[in-house]
Amino acid sequence: MMSDSLQDVVDDEAAAKMYEEMFITTALVTEAKENSLIGSLVGVDLAIQTKIDLKVSLGEAFNFLSNVLLNDNNRKLRTIIMNLGDKVTQLSGPFNITSTKIVEIDPSNKTCVLAVDLIKDVP
Repeated sequence: MMSDSLQDVVDDEAAAKMYEEMFITTALVTEAKENSLIGSLVGVDLAIQTKIDLKVSLGEAFNFLSNVLLNDNNRKLRTIIMNLGDKVTQLSGPFNITSTKIVEIDPSNKTCVLAVDLIKDVP
């Protein structure tokens, strides 16, 4: 994954650390944990209505839509966890999923960007 010219300059551990810190891995944790979604953060808007865009495989996006969004009882997230290297941020819920859509599809890599809009559930 690294060019020959860099291999003499950067050791494997440093290269792994650099790669690890290039992406914010994000988990949308549902009540039924098996329906949760993990992807690479593409965008986030933490306003009154939280918006999260994740790059995921088409299969993961389809499963999330099928398992969670087609059942009104499953439109809740327990928490959102964002991870960059060894740094972790958690947004406690519950959150209600107000909408979701696939905004970009890359057929050659079988990936997409899944946009999820959430609003904090106030008891």
